[in-house]
Amino acid sequence: MKLALLLLLLIPLGASAAFSMVTLIWTHAPGPYSYNVYGTTNLTLPMRQWPLLTNVTDLEVTLPVSARAQFFTVTCLDTNTGLESGYATR
Repeated sequence: MKLALLLLLLIPLGASAAFSMVTLIWTHAPGPYSYNVYGTTNLTLPMRQWPLLTNVTDLEVTLPVSARAQFFTVTCLDTNTGLESGYATR
């Protein structure tokens, strides 16, 4: 299963990140899928250690941003088998 994640996050200097939101949008073939969204503020952590933020059935999600630099990835979960794809990396 291939996922493509498109993310653009801009927080102006001097803006309060505590009240910012980001919308993640990705593409994927239709099917019996849901999507796990993971995030971190620490890129030194391997992705497998990033906390799960949410699971959604749509191809987009809006999340609060709690830091100046926050990073996200998505996996696809086959709801029939429970198998999870690798992490989206682009």
